[in-house]
Amino acid sequence: MTSKPTRIVIGAFIVLMLFATVRGRECEDCHKETVDLASRQPYLHPPFAEGNCGSCHFYPPKLRTSDAGQSIWISTPVGTIHMATFPFKKGRRWRGWIRVTREGVMQERPLEIKAKDLPLLVDRKPPRLSPPRVGKVRRGVFWQAEILWDTDEPATSQVEYSLDAKSWATTPRDEGYCTEHRVMLSDLEKGMLYHIRARSADPWGNEGVSEETTFRVEAETHEGDRQGTAPSSSTAPLRIEDVRIGRTPGGLVIISWRCPVPAEGTLELVELPEQDALRASRANDGHEGLIFKGDRERGFESCYRCHPPYTLGASHPVGVRIPPDMKVRSGLPTADGVILCISCHNPHGSRYPYLLRLSNERELCISCHGNRY
Repeated sequence: MTSKPTRIVIGAFIVLMLFATVRGRECEDCHKETVDLASRQPYLHPPFAEGNCGSCHFYPPKLRTSDAGQSIWISTPVGTIHMATFPFKKGRRWRGWIRVTREGVMQERPLEIKAKDLPLLVDRKPPRLSPPRVGKVRRGVFWQAEILWDTDEPATSQVEYSLDAKSWATTPRDEGYCTEHRVMLSDLEKGMLYHIRARSADPWGNEGVSEETTFRVEAETHEGDRQGTAPSSSTAPLRIEDVRIGRTPGGLVIISWRCPVPAEGTLELVELPEQDALRASRANDGHEGLIFKGDRERGFESCYRCHPPYTLGASHPVGVRIPPDMKVRSGLPTADGVILCISCHNPHGSRYPYLLRLSNERELCISCHGNRY
C-alpha cells in the first residue's frame, strides 16, 4: 500500500494532466481540423501530443475586452542584467511575474504595476560599445559568422557590414536588451574580407556605434563563442535583485532586474484596468494571429523557452526580414515577411523528422534560396 505523501503526489500529477487535457480540448473545439490533421502525422511536437497548448500559446482570455488588454510575455537573454520594455498606457495596471531560470531551477517575483505610480526615468547617455569580435564561423548551406560585443548598459543589437567600407548592409535590429551581444551574419562568401561595426541603442533612443574592425571568412572556428554557450557553473544563489520600474518620455514602461549568476529572464504580465474589477464572461472573445508567448515578430521566443539558442548548433537565423527579391515557397509561413522557427518547422506535427515542413533540409533551403547551395 502506498504512503500518504506518495498518494498526494500521484493525485496532483493526475489533476495536472487532466487540466492540460481539458485546456487542449478547449482549443480543439474551434481548431478541430488542425488537430485532426496534425494528429495523423508520425512526428508530433510533445506539448501538442499531450494536449498542452499553453506551452507555446496563450489561452484566449475569457474576459470582456473592455476589462482586459493583451498579455505580455518577454524573454531576456542569458546574463546577470535583464531589461524588458512595453508600451505605456494611461489608466492601466499590469499584474504578473518576473522570473529567472538556470539549469532547471526557477525563482520568481510577483509584480503589480500601476501606470499612475510609474516614475519618469531620463537617460541622455548612449551606450558604450566594446570593439566587435568574431565568435563562431561555420558553414551550413551558407557561411555564417557570429559577431560579439559588450555594452555598459542593456541595449539592442545590430551589425553593419561591408566589403568596401563604403556601401553598408545592416542586420535587422534585435530589440532584446542585453549587455552581452551576439548577432549572426549569414550568406557570407569564403575568402572575402568584411568590414563590421556594431550599433546598440538603449530604451531612450540613445544609440552608440563601435569602432570599425575587419575579419576574413577562411575556415570554420568555434573560438570566442562566449554568449552562445550554456551558463558556467557557479555557487552564487539564484535570486532576483535590484528590481527597477519606470517609464520613459517616449512612452515605454521599463523593468530591469539583476541576478547574481547568469540566467534566462522572463517577464509575464496581463494588462488590466486601473480600478475596475475583472468581470468574468462565459463568451469567448476569440483571439487573433499566432498568439505565441512572444510578440508577433518575435514568436521564436516561445520556442526558445524549451530550445535555447546555445543548444541548436548551426541553424537558420530567425527574426530576420525576407529580402524583397526573394520568393518564399507557398506553405512556409512568416510573420509579415519575418522568418520564424515555424517557417521551416511545423509546431504541431509533421511527416518528416525534426518536424520539418519539407522532406529534407536541402529541399527546404532551395525552396527560398534556389539552387545556389
